[in-house]
Amino acid sequence: MALVDLALASLLQRQERFPEARVKLERIEQRLASEPEQSGLLLNVRSNLANVLTQLSDYDRADDTYALIEAQHAARGEMLSVLQVAYNRTYVATLRGQYHGALRDLAKLEARAKELGDERHAALCALDRAEIELRLGLMHEAAASADHAARILEQLGHEREAARATWFQAVSLLERGSAGQAADLLRAACARLTRVHSPIWAALGEHQLAVALRRDGHEAAAARHARRSAQSLYRLGLLERGGSAELLEAALERDQGQYSQSLERLRGLQERIGSTYAPWLRCDLHDGLACSLEGLGDLDAARYESLQALRLLEEHRLGAPPDEYMSSFLDQRAQLIERAVRLFASGGSAFSSRLFGAIEGAKSRALLDMLRAGRHRTVSASSAAEVELDRLEREIDGLGRVRWGADPRYAEAEARRHSAALQVRHERLRDSLHTLEDQESAGRSWHRRPVALEEVQAALDSDTALLTMHLGRNELFLGLICQRDFRVVHRPFGAWQARRLVRRMAFHLDRPAVVFDAYGAADPDLASRAEDVLALGWRELIAPVEKHLSSRRLVVVPHGALHAIPFHALMPAAGDKPLLASHDVVVAPSASVYVHAQGLTLGRGVGMHAFGVSDDEAPLVADEARLVAEAWPQAAVSVGARASRASLLEALSSRAIVHIASHGVFDDDDPMRAGVRLGDGWLRTSDLYGRDVKADLVLLSGCVTGRLAVKAADEPMGLIRGFLAAGARQIVNTLWHVSDRHALSLMVEAHKLLARGHAPSGALREATLAAREQYPHPAHWAPFALMGAHDGDQAVRLGS
Repeated sequence: MALVDLALASLLQRQERFPEARVKLERIEQRLASEPEQSGLLLNVRSNLANVLTQLSDYDRADDTYALIEAQHAARGEMLSVLQVAYNRTYVATLRGQYHGALRDLAKLEARAKELGDERHAALCALDRAEIELRLGLMHEAAASADHAARILEQLGHEREAARATWFQAVSLLERGSAGQAADLLRAACARLTRVHSPIWAALGEHQLAVALRRDGHEAAAARHARRSAQSLYRLGLLERGGSAELLEAALERDQGQYSQSLERLRGLQERIGSTYAPWLRCDLHDGLACSLEGLGDLDAARYESLQALRLLEEHRLGAPPDEYMSSFLDQRAQLIERAVRLFASGGSAFSSRLFGAIEGAKSRALLDMLRAGRHRTVSASSAAEVELDRLEREIDGLGRVRWGADPRYAEAEARRHSAALQVRHERLRDSLHTLEDQESAGRSWHRRPVALEEVQAALDSDTALLTMHLGRNELFLGLICQRDFRVVHRPFGAWQARRLVRRMAFHLDRPAVVFDAYGAADPDLASRAEDVLALGWRELIAPVEKHLSSRRLVVVPHGALHAIPFHALMPAAGDKPLLASHDVVVAPSASVYVHAQGLTLGRGVGMHAFGVSDDEAPLVADEARLVAEAWPQAAVSVGARASRASLLEALSSRAIVHIASHGVFDDDDPMRAGVRLGDGWLRTSDLYGRDVKADLVLLSGCVTGRLAVKAADEPMGLIRGFLAAGARQIVNTLWHVSDRHALSLMVEAHKLLARGHAPSGALREATLAAREQYPHPAHWAPFALMGAHDGDQAVRLGS
């Protein structure tokens, strides 16, 4: 009887009727648990049950079930089965968003599968790696992984998995701008998935095909496929997925200027959703309503809908894990935030707080999550509201991960049960949030929301201003914040213009030998031409707020491509004084990260330690380490082989100042591998996560140590991100390649000033201006920037 029931459950799985399969498998498991002689069959049942639980997004129970299965196989010495179960557990981690750990585990599992001759699981590891790389925006890597998986799966005859690999290849092409090729691959994948009776994957593939056709300019065909996808997904009981396809239909109507028709469709979708728990669908629905209403000229109603979208986005991202790769979480909602910024800016001063909230909410959220959820978090253990909030967030996250099966009867029953539970927990969550907002003793370190405008103003002194930016497709918003004021300027300067400006600056400032080759080494106007580009940056980014820059200190919070701009070096015209001549300039990835850095205690470390690793390209680096150390009493120096990873990590966890003079590298395709060379290898960005850096000031004197790859969700990825996440308060870094001769001169002067009691921003400013007198070309004096906190006139404390 158990075998018959198991066969029926397996059939339900193949038909993707997961709630029904779960009920049947749980009954079989309960029956077999009391029959020791059926242990082999019980393992099979639990394996199927764990897979069904994964499909239903019950990740905790799925992982617990897999752990039980893995232990049973290990006890029986079945190592190939242990490998297969470990693969399934890694897939669960992927679905939870734990991408970094999952990538590491997949590499190990793939190697182990090859050793054991398990080609299928080796290919599945590559397939899962492709899916993760797509989520991280690593399109070239995703294509390579999917190609590799597809070849093996085709040879093994696994059509369903091979079709998924084709799908991932198509998405990679789509994101790299090849919409036509992507559409061809998606058609093939959808046809194949239909042939192997995978209706859900086929319907989802048709939705992606509609996206590709829209980008390729085939709106009518895109609308047909979006409609078919929505109908199929609704029929399968997947309300949220079907709603997403219908949202695409509404967007296609807006593309044609049919705002009233789009609005009517979205109102109908709103009724269809009813009380169903579907936070992301609701979020995108409110944004679609805002877009339609804006098109119809009803700006007040559009602002209301945009505010609802932002609230949902903020409320439900609380359940996302603070993983270093969670920048992908907001990637697809960048337009939602851009629309909110535009709508709130048009509402005048009455919407100032909303406007700042929208701008700040789009910046470095994953980094902020790591800072607040990691070892630097300072939650009050005595707060009952905080404990209750943590518990409710976990419960809501678990309940929200439910996907309904193919039978509408099961879908409706499950939806009613979960919606009721969610409603109760959301009411309690709101109560806990209100309680925490009233508890000044709890501060705001517990939660992962960005700081409010008033909190930023409270963190600024009377002589410090913060300039925050939001870069849209065709417009730039500059927000200047002082203790008692917030001014916003709107400019017709979009993302494509920003990228062009960055390219021009890179030509003149990064690797100046290229410029010398183009114009001739003896050209006396090289510096002037470079300064012309810096002046262009001034006109677009500083001049609109120049008359309000009365403070001596300026914190700049860039956005998008503007993270690559050397703001301290911008000047009104060639030959004029740069911005840092009148302002101590600090850059921060977000206002929230700046406020967090300001709140870190000074004097956590003791003393100074300098590291230097020379090579043929930079023979003076070791000399730099020795010379900067001479400015400090009893400073430690490690050069060559003694400048090891272990000694550097120890210094970062104990010293107040750490200086690293070495060769730096940066890879745009994999910014997590950005690093500096040491005596026994490389220190990479990923090596810094989970560390406890106590240094108040880290100086990175090497090429491109401050270069960043910026995700659509405005998550700057690079070496300085790793230092910030680990707890460093301030980081001096380089925006482009710099010669060891110029770096040595500037850094020795900066350390002399620091040792005399100058604050880091002031010391770097004076050293940079002195370097400009000696080396007029900006490529030599302007590469060094300061990231993190701003200490005014306060010197670094060496401790005792």
